[in-house]
Amino acid sequence: MADTINGIQTVRVLARHGIRIIGLISPDKEALGRTRLCEKVEVVDPEGPELIETLQTLGAQLGQKAVLIPVNDEIVAAISRNRRALASAYHFALPSEDMVDMMLSKRRFHEYAEANGLPVPRTAIVSQQSDLEDAIERLTFPCVVKPQEKTEAWFRFTKDKAVKVEDALDLRSLYAACSELVGNIVVQEWVVGDSTNLFSCNLYMSAENEPLATFVARKLRQWPPDIGSSSSGEECRNDAVLNLAVAFFKSTKSHGFGYLEVKRDTRDGRHVIIEPNIGRPTGRSTIAEAGGVDLVHTLYCDLLGRPLPDNRVQTYGGVKWIYLRWDIQSALIHWWRGDMTFAAWVRSMRGRKAYALFSLNDPGPFFWDICEATQKAVGRLWSRMWDGNGRRHD
Repeated sequence: MADTINGIQTVRVLARHGIRIIGLISPDKEALGRTRLCEKVEVVDPEGPELIETLQTLGAQLGQKAVLIPVNDEIVAAISRNRRALASAYHFALPSEDMVDMMLSKRRFHEYAEANGLPVPRTAIVSQQSDLEDAIERLTFPCVVKPQEKTEAWFRFTKDKAVKVEDALDLRSLYAACSELVGNIVVQEWVVGDSTNLFSCNLYMSAENEPLATFVARKLRQWPPDIGSSSSGEECRNDAVLNLAVAFFKSTKSHGFGYLEVKRDTRDGRHVIIEPNIGRPTGRSTIAEAGGVDLVHTLYCDLLGRPLPDNRVQTYGGVKWIYLRWDIQSALIHWWRGDMTFAAWVRSMRGRKAYALFSLNDPGPFFWDICEATQKAVGRLWSRMWDGNGRRHD
């Protein structure tokens, strides 16, 4: 979808290589999808049956096979389930359907990790009250609570991808509030360390299950500050993370994009897998291109049988990635807490950078993002000041 951060960044990377792009946008995100770099844009519900129908219709009109790049988990799952119906019109890179399902399911991934001796936090899957009490008995607090599978129901319950609970009382309260709405939840022990201990490896695996391009980075800050998505990050060297990611995606016989998020436990220095992503670019994939590794272009060339880009080896130049609006919000919270000074934030912004949305060449998505955020903030302020009948709250 060309209306997400992942999608917009991917469009921009491909456009720099002169590649013609057709973008899909969802009806409720048309504003954010206003990149000028797509040759054509189709509006489609990414969660409905019309997604595959639209792809089939477009494929029949193209006259040649196109490269299909999904940018979120729901679309990865849809393409994986319908891969036979799409194979005649598109080139795409995914591991087997069973491996896709495993990596998209927190329950199945945890079972796979334990069975294969992978370092993961102690975890409990909670589907009923007895499971909850067992988790409270077995796990050490604080813990992180996530949905077993990402759904709209979870994001109606909370905008956060995960929630930190400090004790059993917090966990019981959260489960009572969300269980009927979201179903099964995952409770995972908190790995001690701040955002800078969160590392990631983005890579592209060939059909022969070999890494053709890899890139390691770490978070600097995230939004929300404690458990959230990256608001800024930087290229770094961490061979333990690189080797763990390559070994994991080789063991799953993966083909295509892979991403492994890993946290270093500050108590013992151990690297623990937080989660994998498969089959799609991630929010910080484009830091690789800014750092000299043509990750997205490697996939494009490989699927079409063209010569691979020369730039596929990380040189560790220290490039940074910033989602400017989120990072300002995160920095303000850290400043208010006393965790960071303004001068420290300015220093963290220095150096070569890649931006999530800001682009002088393609300004639309950045300005629409600012406008929508401002509109929502004004709406929240208004609702606090006035009731539904236009009367001011006391």
